[in-house]
Amino acid sequence: MKLKYLFPLLIAIFALMTSCDEDETATLLDEIQVSSSYVAIPVDGGASKITVTTQESWTAEKVFIMDKDKDDNPFVKDSVSWLTISSTSGSAGESDLQFSAKSAIDGRTAEVLLKSGDVTQRINIIQGLAQISEATVAQAKDAPDGKTLRLSGVVTTIENTLYGNWRLTDDTGEILIYGTLDEKGGDKNFESLGIEVGDEVTIEGQKGFYNEPQMIDVMVIKINKSLIQIDSLVNDSLPIEGGVSSAMLTVKGEGVSIDIPEDAKSWLSIASVESAGDSAVVNFQAAPNTGGDRGTTIKFRTVQEGKTYSTEASI
Repeated sequence: MKLKYLFPLLIAIFALMTSCDEDETATLLDEIQVSSSYVAIPVDGGASKITVTTQESWTAEKVFIMDKDKDDNPFVKDSVSWLTISSTSGSAGESDLQFSAKSAIDGRTAEVLLKSGDVTQRINIIQGLAQISEATVAQAKDAPDGKTLRLSGVVTTIENTLYGNWRLTDDTGEILIYGTLDEKGGDKNFESLGIEVGDEVTIEGQKGFYNEPQMIDVMVIKINKSLIQIDSLVNDSLPIEGGVSSAMLTVKGEGVSIDIPEDAKSWLSIASVESAGDSAVVNFQAAPNTGGDRGTTIKFRTVQEGKTYSTEASI
C-alpha cells in the first residue's frame, strides 16, 4: 500500500473509534449510576449490596407482576414480598442499597426501579436457578407456592381461550391452569396451541394460589391429541319428564366405552350406541325426575396400543 493512501486510512479508523467511544459514553446515566444493575442473592438466603450515586434524591420500588381475572379486572399476581430492600428512598450523593431474601424453594427473579428526577435505572434481581420437579396433580396442590413443576394430564375443561385458563386432570385429581404461554413465550394466544378437551398435555410452570391452588403461566411441553372427543350434545338439559340425551363423538381408538357414575345409574341408562367409521352416537335414556334437580358427569373412553384416552360430558 502506498504511503499517501495509508495516512487517510489511519485518520478514518481513528475517527470511527472516537465515534464509537462517544456513543458508549452517551449511554451512561449521569443522573443515576450504580455499581451493578444485576444482583445475585444466594439460594439459601442472604443479601447483596450495590452502590448508588445520584445528583438528586432517589426512590426504589419493586415491579409487581400484574394479571387479569376472567372478567378482565387487573389484580396483583405477585407483589415480590420475598425480596427486602434496605431503603426505598435516599438523598443525592452516594448510598449503599442492600437486597436480601430468605432461602428459596426454587429460583426466582425480580425487578426494582431506581428513580431520580426524570431518569429510571432498572435493577435485575436473581436468587438461585429454577429446578423443575415432576409431580402429580395432588403433589402440585400440596407443593409450596413458587415451586416449579412439570405435570401431565388430560384437559377436562377450557374456561378461557384468550389467556388459556383450563383444568388439567390426572388419576390423583384436578388443578386449574391459570395462564398458558404460546410457543414463543407470549401470552393471550392460547388458541394458537390447538389444545382441545380430551388432549393429554405436559406442562411446566410455577405453583401458585389465588382462591385455589393453580399452575400459573405455564409452558406447554407436549400435546398428545385425544383419540376421542365430543363433537356435540343434544338435550344435555332434560325436562322433568325425562327423555333421551345424545352425545356425538369422534373416536379414533379401538371402540368406545361409557362410564355412568353409580349414583346416576338409578335414573340414567345407555339406550343405544351407533358407530360408523370414526363417528359414534351414544343415546342415553333419563327416567322421569320425581325429586329435585339432578345431574351427572359421564366419561367416554377409547384405547389404542394399551393407552386409554378419555373425555367427559355433563347431563
